[in-house]
Amino acid sequence: AFKETESNFTPFNAGTYVGKKEVLSLGVGFEHMKDALWHLDGEDQIKKDAMTNLAVDLFYDVPLSKDRGTSFSAYAMAMHSDYGANYLHMGPTNNPANGLDASQTSLNGSGNGMPLAGTGTTLYAQVGGTLPYFNKEKSTLQLQPAVAVQYSQYDALHDKAVIYDASVSLLFRGMSSRLSLNAQNRPIFDVNAANQAVQSDRKWSFVLKYRIDIL
Repeated sequence: AFKETESNFTPFNAGTYVGKKEVLSLGVGFEHMKDALWHLDGEDQIKKDAMTNLAVDLFYDVPLSKDRGTSFSAYAMAMHSDYGANYLHMGPTNNPANGLDASQTSLNGSGNGMPLAGTGTTLYAQVGGTLPYFNKEKSTLQLQPAVAVQYSQYDALHDKAVIYDASVSLLFRGMSSRLSLNAQNRPIFDVNAANQAVQSDRKWSFVLKYRIDIL
């Protein structure tokens, strides 16, 4: 870490310090696990695969005006993963749907499923910041907009997977009490006549949530 030190009060990344400090952090990670996964081959025999992840990321958060509460933050990440040949995980976000007929769904699966992980390379970038307090003398209310994009090239997909996110949060008491609205546009994949996983459509997902931290 450069500049000021990041907090390790919790095991989770802060994401932003809402104009309270200037942080510049560079991270490099490597993970390898032998026989971490398995699959069935053409003869229904179990074959084991090693798991390898390589990643580098950069995080920058800086106050623009501490008196007005304005700040800017940016995050970028590049990761290469190997879970075995053509491994792909399609996952929904907190989705209780089940019992679907696979022949009537896309490769994404149920509801808001999308490609979350797989053998291949992923690039991710996010920028955001906090706007001035509505009225600093009377309250700490402020808005925090952010946008993000994820670009993934998975071996199991013929087309690239590009996911767009845009959000705005109403901060009542910094990050410890906030109401957030997130809009996400994600690709839908199907198998074409050439047995290739290609993008057939794009769908939106909208999530409204409230979070409060009790310490």
